[in-house]
Amino acid sequence: MAYLKLKNHSAALDDVNEVLRQEPDNRKALHRRAQCFLAEGRYAEAEADLVRVLESEPNHSQVKALLDEIRVKREGEVKRKRVEIEENGDESEGEECGDESPVVSEPPPPKCLTLPDDVVAFKDNATKAFKSGNFARALELYSQAIEALKPACEDFKDACASLLNNRAACHNKVGDCQSCIKDCTQGLRFNPVHAKLFARRASAYDTLEKYGDAYVNYKAALSIDSSLANAHQACSRIGSELRRLFGSKWRERLPRQADIPLSLVPELEVKENSEEEAKGEEVPVPVPVPIPEENGEEKKESHLSSSTPPPEKEVKTYEGIRLKGNQFVKESKFGEALECYSECIEIDSSQVAAYTNRADRKS
Repeated sequence: MAYLKLKNHSAALDDVNEVLRQEPDNRKALHRRAQCFLAEGRYAEAEADLVRVLESEPNHSQVKALLDEIRVKREGEVKRKRVEIEENGDESEGEECGDESPVVSEPPPPKCLTLPDDVVAFKDNATKAFKSGNFARALELYSQAIEALKPACEDFKDACASLLNNRAACHNKVGDCQSCIKDCTQGLRFNPVHAKLFARRASAYDTLEKYGDAYVNYKAALSIDSSLANAHQACSRIGSELRRLFGSKWRERLPRQADIPLSLVPELEVKENSEEEAKGEEVPVPVPVPIPEENGEEKKESHLSSSTPPPEKEVKTYEGIRLKGNQFVKESKFGEALECYSECIEIDSSQVAAYTNRADRKS
C-alpha cells in the first residue's frame, strides 16, 4: 500500500506480482494491481483483474466503482482514436496501401462470470435470515445455494468457499461445532488461503476445547490476514493455556493438519524437529529467546526445547515492525511505513500481507 500512496506504481506492481505468484487468486493483490494498471493507462489489464475479483465478490462496491471508471476511460480512448482516424482520413486518400499503418482494435472486454440467479437469491435470503437471528432458516438457505452452485463449482471456487464459510457460521450459532469444522475444511479445498475459514474452524475447535487445533488454525488465519483482531486475542489466550497445561515445550504438542502448510504456522516446525531428534538425527541447538509477558516485560527462558524454531525471534520482530508500519500509515507517514513493510519482507518473505501493504502505499 505504501508504494501506491507514494505514486511508485512500478514498485507496487513488483510487490503485488510477488503475492500473485504465491497466491494467484489473492483478491486484495488483484485489486491493488488493477489500481496500478489504471494509473499507467493499462485499462484492459486493469479491467481483467477487477473482473476476477468480482467473480468471487460480486457485490464489492469499490471494485465495481473502479471497473466503471475504467470502462468509461476505455470508451473515451476508443472515441478519441475514431476522431483521429476521421480527421486524418482525407490526408490518407491517394496514398499507397503499403504506406498505411494498420489500425489495432481494442481487445474485447473479458467475460465476467456472474453467479446464477437462483444462487444469488438463496444467498441473499440466507443473509437476511442470519442477520435476523433465524440461524436454522439461514442454514437451510445456504445449503440450497451450495447445492445449486455445485455443478459450476470449478468456475466459482471462491464463491463456494464463501458460501461454505457462511454455512459454517450458522452451524456455529446452533452449536454444531463438528459440522462447522467439516464445512470449513471443505471450503479450504476451494480456497486454501481463506483467512475467515481458518478463523471459523479455530473458533469451533476452541469451543470443543481442542486448544492445539484451535491455535494452529488461528495462526494460519493471521498469517493470511493479520487484521483479524479476535484471532490475535484468541491466540494469546490459547497460547497461555497451552503453556499452563504443557509447560515450556508446549509447541511440540501442536497438531499438524493436512491443509495447513508450515509456511503459515512456523511453530509447527517444532514438532518436526522434535521427531527428528527422537530418531537420532541432528537438530540445530536453539538460542534462548525472550518470552513477552502480558504486562509487556520480558523474562528470559533458557532453551525452551531442542525443537524451538530458529525463526521464533524473527516472527515476533516481524509482528512488531508490521504494527509499527500500520501506525505510520494512520499518521500518513507513508515513507516510514514503506521502510517498515520492506523490513518485514526481509524478515519473512512468505508473509504476503507485507507485500500487499507495501504495494498499496507505493501508489
